[in-house]
Amino acid sequence: MENLRKLSVYVLLLCFTSMSSTPDMITPSQPRRDGHNETLISEGRIFEAGFFNPVNSKRRYVGIWYKNIPERTVVWVANRGKPHHDAWGVLQIDSDKGILRILDSKGIETWSSNNASKQLADNPVLQLLDSVNLVDK
Repeated sequence: MENLRKLSVYVLLLCFTSMSSTPDMITPSQPRRDGHNETLISEGRIFEAGFFNPVNSKRRYVGIWYKNIPERTVVWVANRGKPHHDAWGVLQIDSDKGILRILDSKGIETWSSNNASKQLADNPVLQLLDSVNLVDK
């Protein structure tokens, strides 16, 4: 679990400012839904994040992979220990706590970043960067 948290430090940028939604961001009002092919794509199109299933598996994970490599190369997985078994999950940022959450098809939280340790701004935003860093602003 500690390695997962350390790796996530190199993967996402979490900033707590008010920004408009773009393909590289998640806002509380604009989550990403599995089953709708909704992913995050970094500005330079280097990384993509969202729900995926490994080859020959029906289990669904949330991860980050290289965008332009023909064979999907995953660099980070959030819910490695608790995959979904259907394609109806949601990846969202909680507006109250500012944490990243994965919900299953029944709306039950199956994973969270659980790293909010200070007062957050009114509009938390999760952004996938080309530099793959996690920074709390």
